[in-house]
Amino acid sequence: MDLQTKEGLSYLASTLGTPLHTDQDFSNLFKSDIVNVCVQVDFSKPLLNELKLDINGETTLIEVVYSWKPSYCESCKGWDHHEIACAVKRPEKKWVPKPVSTTSILV
Repeated sequence: MDLQTKEGLSYLASTLGTPLHTDQDFSNLFKSDIVNVCVQVDFSKPLLNELKLDINGETTLIEVVYSWKPSYCESCKGWDHHEIACAVKRPEKKWVPKPVSTTSILV
């Protein structure tokens, strides 16, 4: 498959999600090293940072850069909120006083 066509670009973008459109005219699309594609992604799946292609027995890496991503929460591994605002119940921190030392001092 020729990747420098509308069909080839659609094939590549479909590995990331559902391709919607490009912001460039296809007649000038591959005259630079950068191609912008609008892709609807499924955030229940991990976002890829690169695509590995095997072209005629040779591995080619294509870097994927996202112009925007929603916030990611490390607590619940969910999207669209920060850890501070996470609704997942985290263990509550409770203050516990230290026991008082009762050692004697001999004079």
